[in-house]
Amino acid sequence: MSNYDRNYNRGSNRSPNNHGGPKMAFPEIAEILNQPTKLTWFTDDNKQELRRDVLGKEAEGRAIALHNVKKTQIRRFYAPVVALRQRLQADDKISDIEIQAQMQFMRASAAYAGAREQPIELVQFMSDAANSVATRRDFDAFARHFECVVAYHRVFCDK
Repeated sequence: MSNYDRNYNRGSNRSPNNHGGPKMAFPEIAEILNQPTKLTWFTDDNKQELRRDVLGKEAEGRAIALHNVKKTQIRRFYAPVVALRQRLQADDKISDIEIQAQMQFMRASAAYAGAREQPIELVQFMSDAANSVATRRDFDAFARHFECVVAYHRVFCDK
């Protein structure tokens, strides 16, 4: 019997509610990840005009919602956004699928951080953002929004 089988078959890892499958360790994070919440970046479906509040009041509100998140933790998620933005500016051949994959990676990283006792608001933000970015234009709007969130977080919530 392998270590995996031994650990999986222990009674403490089984839940009576799901016919013997593993217990869900972080149901509140799983609930956030299963929500199809999307953020709206633009005033129209053609994505020509960014909504003013995305860089203003919404970014302020998001920063305040992230008040329990340390500055270093926010920067840990902001750095890959900046890096991807630079890659996109340098290479116009990066596909929307690659952008979506990178956003899903950031979402997974936030879920992991949430499981390590980081504030759940960070998981919510990254999950909503990942659900909302489908194109290069969406990503650029998200990156600009996140930049404003970081700036407002510094003003309102510096730790």
